Amino acid sequence: MASTEHKEAPLQSFVYDALPQADCDIRLLDLEWCEVKKILRGSLNAVGLAMDVGYETLSYTWNGETPSVPIMCNGKTLLITQSLNLALETLCKLSSPRRLWVDAICINQADDHEKAQQIPLMHLIYFSSNQVIVWLGTSTEATDRAMDMAMTLLEGLKTIREPNLEDYAPILEKLGLPIQGDLIWEGLGDLVSRRWHARLWTLQEFVSARKATVYCGSKSVDAEILKSLFSELGRTGLNFEILAKEDTRASGYTSFERFDYSILVFATYMARRRECSEPVDKIYAIRALCNPLESVRVDYTKASRKQYWKLYIEVGHLLLQEEPSLLALGSICTSSRCPELPSWCTDFNSVPLRHPIWDGLGAGGPAFEESVPPHVASSWDKRRIYLRGFAVDSFVQISDPFPDLELETQWSKRWFAHILEWLQHCLDSFAPYTKQDGDRSNDPSEAFLRGIFCAETDMSRSDLLELTQQYRLAILALEFGIHDRFLGKGGLESLLDINHAMTTINHIRTACPHRLFGVTAQGRLGLAPKELRDKDLLCVFRGAAVPFVLRPLDDSDTYELIGEAYVHGFMHGELFQDGRFQDDAGSTVFEVV
Repeated sequence: MASTEHKEAPLQSFVYDALPQADCDIRLLDLEWCEVKKILRGSLNAVGLAMDVGYETLSYTWNGETPSVPIMCNGKTLLITQSLNLALETLCKLSSPRRLWVDAICINQADDHEKAQQIPLMHLIYFSSNQVIVWLGTSTEATDRAMDMAMTLLEGLKTIREPNLEDYAPILEKLGLPIQGDLIWEGLGDLVSRRWHARLWTLQEFVSARKATVYCGSKSVDAEILKSLFSELGRTGLNFEILAKEDTRASGYTSFERFDYSILVFATYMARRRECSEPVDKIYAIRALCNPLESVRVDYTKASRKQYWKLYIEVGHLLLQEEPSLLALGSICTSSRCPELPSWCTDFNSVPLRHPIWDGLGAGGPAFEESVPPHVASSWDKRRIYLRGFAVDSFVQISDPFPDLELETQWSKRWFAHILEWLQHCLDSFAPYTKQDGDRSNDPSEAFLRGIFCAETDMSRSDLLELTQQYRLAILALEFGIHDRFLGKGGLESLLDINHAMTTINHIRTACPHRLFGVTAQGRLGLAPKELRDKDLLCVFRGAAVPFVLRPLDDSDTYELIGEAYVHGFMHGELFQDGRFQDDAGSTVFEVV
């Protein structure tokens, strides 16, 4: 006997209708959870962005997934990723229906032309929403406790006036706060380690928000509370002692801060430290946050994505126009590099390896005139730049580079030993230039000290005696660390301030990686890029913050930019104060390729 049971016909696949005006209209998703069919069900409708329509925006991570989970959209099937489905299902079960803007659904991701028109609107889309929902992912018992206790912990930490990192347990216990080993610390460490903090698009989404709520599973906390909590954890030092010691979590502590990204050199520097799937998005994702990028046209065509280096060169020129002091040229050292880029242009799709050393410096002295900046011109194809300056010296002797240590070895005996060994190598290799004269013959010279501490503004302003004391403190701490007594009772803390010692070592760790010491033909000692070679030129460009190393290319009058340098004796415009370079008559225009 034939079955009379009714079978539903399979739903058709959802097909996007074109937006009436893709440069000013958006789609909004009205969504609810259908308990009967155990599926998300909604409708997608076009509205004018200028209309006063209440909605929420979602900030989350795609994680490189392929859309595979069906939802019902306008009566048809639309596939979304598993992680997005989990986020939307959780939110709709908490409150339904919801009106949402979600990039993966509200923008036709298969239409490059629509993406090019909608992506420039994203800043306004997030700004105009009632709130931005920050979705960190699924919860654990530990993250649930951390989210539940966030406000209580914040109020307690605010009462700690004088943190004591050596013995914080009694302080927490006295205040009735969770002590080490409590799940809350594991949960906070988990929260700051989520991929959301590492993604670039989430930066724009959060910065654009007027109000943001952070969700981890079904638990939620106002983003302002988490911002204040992580700030207090940093102030008290508990972020280092309890939460995590891995640098990979560092960005999570500041993700809820609202920095000023209007300065292009800062915005691009921060963007390089975050992840995105398309190299062009390193620029497009911060375009709305940074006024100098308004002239950049968003283009997702296949040719544009493949030749992304052309976009990077365009932005490289914008950086030179924004910063006549040539700060952008100090960021060219990267983890990898597109071979199509000229030496002076930053590869924005790679992580910067060296910490900048320009803060508070002025090697090039004051500019001649505002109309005569060091950046003179660019070639017709934008691949070459012309810089006006002086070749003041050349390098003739080079040390070993600062040891390239793996992240997991930091603060270990091996790590301490390598740093101490490198410092001693530099002192021995350049003894005439690295040792102080007079009674303190075993102490390093001022040139050496200012080199290893050059990334810290306070260090650059310290006198020689203070620098010497800082160096002795660092050496003592390194020696104790090697002998496994770094934090032992009766060990280091009985002789020096642990926090002070850690800070001093961090000064060296900030300035020296991916650098080495070099001596010039005129006997100057300086910290330079690890790519330095004999006969490389030390050049000063009028008005620039720091000197730069250029390499003459064979059989041509062109130069390769190697990077910035710190050379004691003319980091504050001294060369332009002794009568040698009072005008540009003796300057050279260097063609850098």
